[in-house]
Amino acid sequence: MPGQKYLDFMWPLVCDGALGVIVLTNARDPQTLNATLALLREFTQIAPDASLAVGITMTDEVEDFLVPPFRDALVAERASRSCGWMRARPPRSPSW
Repeated sequence: MPGQKYLDFMWPLVCDGALGVIVLTNARDPQTLNATLALLREFTQIAPDASLAVGITMTDEVEDFLVPPFRDALVAERASRSCGWMRARPPRSPSW
């Protein structure tokens, strides 16, 4: 799903019959939380029966980024029921 606002005319077409929507957001963007919440609100209106998932990228490149406040904001918006964590790429140096 293209998330850029200038492509929003495509969202209803792409969401038609969708089982879910995955929003990938970049932790390096200072507006990532607000942008993610805005997208989730839009997609909740466009595809009310679709499941929603959020993936946060580049968290390893932002030292002060914390998942719990992000998750709590999503839960406050009723956009999330659970939140897991995973590393999408290997650590930069061995951990042993």
